[in-house]
Amino acid sequence: MTRISVAATIAGLDKVAGRLDRATKRIARDGAPIVEGLAKTKAPVGVPGNTTNQPGDLRRSIRVTGPREYGGAYGYRVAPWIDYGRQRELGGDIYPRSHPYLAFLWGKEPPDSGLPHLPDGRVLVSHVYQEGAFYLTRAADEARPLIWQLAVEYVTIAVRGGSGD
Repeated sequence: MTRISVAATIAGLDKVAGRLDRATKRIARDGAPIVEGLAKTKAPVGVPGNTTNQPGDLRRSIRVTGPREYGGAYGYRVAPWIDYGRQRELGGDIYPRSHPYLAFLWGKEPPDSGLPHLPDGRVLVSHVYQEGAFYLTRAADEARPLIWQLAVEYVTIAVRGGSGD
C-alpha cells in the first residue's frame, strides 16, 4: 500500500505554484523588450516639413514600463510616449489645434486643386484623414510566437523543479 502525505503534497504543489508565478513574471519581463524592438522597426518615420517633430521621434519614444500585476498575471506596457503615437497606430481624423490650417508638403508644386498653399509648396488644409499604421499591433502579432517559445521554456523549467533564473 502506498502512503501519500497530504501535507507533503500540498507543500510540493505550493512550491510548483511559486515557481510558475516566477516563470510568469519572467515571461512578461523578457517578452516586453521583444515587442518594443519590433515596434521600433515598424514605427512610421515622418517626412521633414509634414510634422512638428523630428523624423524618427515616434520610434525613439517607444518604451517599456512595468511590471504591473493584474490579479496573478504580470504585464508590461509597450507604448510610445509621444503625443501622436495613438493617432499613428489607429489612424483617424486630424484637425489643426493651434492654427487655422495644417500644412503638408505636396511635392515641388501643389496640385491644381485650388488649395491654398505656401511659397515652399506646402498646401494648407483644415482637415486630413490619416490611415493607421498599426505598428504596435503588427509588432505584438510578430512577437507572439517568440514569446510563446519563452513561455514553453520557462514553464517547463518551473514544472520540472528548476528556478529558471
